[in-house]
Amino acid sequence: MCNIAKVSMGLIVLNLYSCGEEFLDIKSDKKIVIPTTISDAAAILENSSVMNEGRTPNLPDISSDDYEVPSNTFASLSPWEKNAYLWNSKIYVDTKGSENWSFSYQQIYYANLALEILEGVGKDGTNEKQYNSLKAQALFFRAWGHYQLVNLFCKAYDADATSELGIVIRLSTDLEEKISRSTLSESYESIISDLYLASTLHSSMQEHKTHPSKAAVFALLSKSYLMMGDYKNSLLYADSCLLYHSHLLDYNDITADAALPFERFNKEVIFHSTVNYAPIILGSNINISSSLYNLYEENDIRKRAFFTLRNGNLNFKGTYNNSAIAFGGITSAEVMLIKAECLARENKLEEAKNCLVHFLKHRYMKGTSIIISESSWGSLLSRIWMERRKELLMRGIRWSDLKRINREGLNPITLSRNIDDQLYFLEANDRRYVLPIPDVVIETSGLNQNLR
Repeated sequence: MCNIAKVSMGLIVLNLYSCGEEFLDIKSDKKIVIPTTISDAAAILENSSVMNEGRTPNLPDISSDDYEVPSNTFASLSPWEKNAYLWNSKIYVDTKGSENWSFSYQQIYYANLALEILEGVGKDGTNEKQYNSLKAQALFFRAWGHYQLVNLFCKAYDADATSELGIVIRLSTDLEEKISRSTLSESYESIISDLYLASTLHSSMQEHKTHPSKAAVFALLSKSYLMMGDYKNSLLYADSCLLYHSHLLDYNDITADAALPFERFNKEVIFHSTVNYAPIILGSNINISSSLYNLYEENDIRKRAFFTLRNGNLNFKGTYNNSAIAFGGITSAEVMLIKAECLARENKLEEAKNCLVHFLKHRYMKGTSIIISESSWGSLLSRIWMERRKELLMRGIRWSDLKRINREGLNPITLSRNIDDQLYFLEANDRRYVLPIPDVVIETSGLNQNLR
């Protein structure tokens, strides 16, 4: 990958939390020559350390119910991790943990920079294919950053979305631009608009999983509409994605007992991103909750491929990143589960069951008879939610699922923690599901403290 520091026309210097004077704490040195060529735009988007690595926030996993932190481990955690784990209304200590906000906006800044370079270059007969591909990728990355922020710092989407607060939508690199929070519906409209345009520009698959493809664009459209409760459009774009990328790993073909069973960039991955590093969610520090572990049947290969017993704790090893850093991207398996859910919600129960059976055949031991006995809309939906939880753990997804499930009120879920015999609870639809904007942003941006 080409590093942005090697861009021929100069450097873009981005310092996080350097002086506390800029809204996103990203500084741009205007005295440095700004990149201006299509190759420069490509190099910016190929900077995987900014565009892919650690660009899935860690707070959703830290806050989720997929795992427990043993008391002895909890004592060694940093203060901000303890705050997040116990759902405190105040999380950040100094700027620690604030990268959940700043990293997404840094990614958005890079995407906007690439888009502005492309706008300056213009499209002609000699560069049209590359131009369109790069613009589509930049639009995807901008949408991805905004999508992550919406799921962290906003309420679940509902009928009040036109009045509920969204995020600050950044569509340019102008850090002097007056900022304000959009509504929640405007936030999603911006994400959808970027992805729609990107879908019209992409013409082929991408060679590298770190480069968002047409399938990735459709997948993120499907994920966005799912969060909005627009199941018709979510199904439409899940199907569109699967036309381009429907590969599933057959877990019968992996070495399930290996320390790290899954290859990085395997054929199931549509888009590669990793979860931002935090010691609390390293596999060796956590104990997978018994309620989750007990959902896996003995002939479900994931029970061996995802978990290992170490020092009395059930650790997670099922990352698609083949390292201690968790995978936080998009897979065809996730899109198939979205399709199954949307089919069920559209009352196409047999089609939903068939989709689910096709997926599960790739997860259970050969010869296992996959039977979906749920016959009602509600019971089938609950089964699909269970399969989402079993498949998509530790990928930054469970938190947004909890928010939308609780929003509907069909099966409200109360979370609990136990540290040294002291219990902590998070009720369904609690305001703390909207994670706080970092204090450093509130203090330096002009955003009203009451807008959290």
